[in-house]
Amino acid sequence: MKNSVSEFLAVTEGKRLCDSAEICTETDEELAERLLITNKTAKIDRLSYAHPDRVPQIIHQATTKLGKHISRHVTLAEGRIEMLRYLCKQSIPIDYHHYGNLGERGI
Repeated sequence: MKNSVSEFLAVTEGKRLCDSAEICTETDEELAERLLITNKTAKIDRLSYAHPDRVPQIIHQATTKLGKHISRHVTLAEGRIEMLRYLCKQSIPIDYHHYGNLGERGI
């Protein structure tokens, strides 16, 4: 794969940006196969593409079989708003439901 992003990651500035993160390059077919084979051990919960048109059909098919999420929205320039897409809200109530009181309960 040869494009402006891979070329940037190969130079000093790109390596500094990545720090100690490992860069893994694979084709769409290899990714789909890895998703299907390592379903139980893979730590891939969701995939992210920069635009809906960029998601290959083979990836759609693999994630559909596994029930995985593909984020395929256009990336926003405002990071605080962009991060809302990745927020997994959880609530552990004791006496009240997250959206209000569910009524009297014996304690």
